[in-house]
Amino acid sequence: MREKIKLIFALTFIININLLFGQDFQILNNLPPTIEVKAPEFNTLKTYYFKVDSINNNLIVQDLRSSKKGDIHFYQWLYEIPLNKLNKDSFKVSKDFENKLQLVISSNNNSILSYMFQDGKVISISGVNNINLGNWNYSTNLSTIIKNDIETVTNNLPITTSDSEKSKNISREFKYNGNNVQAINAKMDTDLTIGNGYYLGQIGDINFKSKKIKKALKNQNINHNFPLPIIIYADKNGNIESIFIDNKPYEKFCQIDLSIFKQLKPLMFENNYVPAKYIFLLD
Repeated sequence: MREKIKLIFALTFIININLLFGQDFQILNNLPPTIEVKAPEFNTLKTYYFKVDSINNNLIVQDLRSSKKGDIHFYQWLYEIPLNKLNKDSFKVSKDFENKLQLVISSNNNSILSYMFQDGKVISISGVNNINLGNWNYSTNLSTIIKNDIETVTNNLPITTSDSEKSKNISREFKYNGNNVQAINAKMDTDLTIGNGYYLGQIGDINFKSKKIKKALKNQNINHNFPLPIIIYADKNGNIESIFIDNKPYEKFCQIDLSIFKQLKPLMFENNYVPAKYIFLLD
């Protein structure tokens, strides 16, 4: 009994520390929309939202693509970065060859997961060691602001150690490609887990009621006018362990009672039941 109490206390302590640590990333939510980029059907701006999943120890970055008029594009991106893979050298402000500003976040061992969505469903997952956020038109003022924001973010991160050198070249290995995705010369990863030993589950294959999440958002007066990333973790028996909702504003987390959700259909991979991770965008 004492050991169980110690474990609960330790987990509570870690989560509380991560919640406090996660507040450092809040300042990055003030980044302005990027320069307009070309996209199918209509051009888009990129707006970035940062939030920490304190239970699973990940930094989640939503890369929201929308038009200047606010129309949401059917292609969207999400990045997931383990906090324990970040250090004081993980964030850099740089210029590209056209003198445009970028915020570069790097990690080692391709530990950053890049999710691509089409109409709210995951169509591609890749592990990368580097993501370039931007571009913004260069100005001394904006460069200084981003550098100051980075200093705040890296305040509680560890110092780089000699064995955690990061490649300057972007490395990419795909963990999943949908049937409607054509990837030229794609390198497939031999490890198909997508963080902490979980495998990708298809949300359409399970009896999950997303209406309950919408109801929780409404009851807690949390509004959203663009797709919200939802990440569900389930054990190999289909029991839901946690639900992460990337709602805004950043300061307010949507509280979810897991007991209102039924057990999910267990995910099978190579003739074995495995822990499952479901990622989708709630419209």
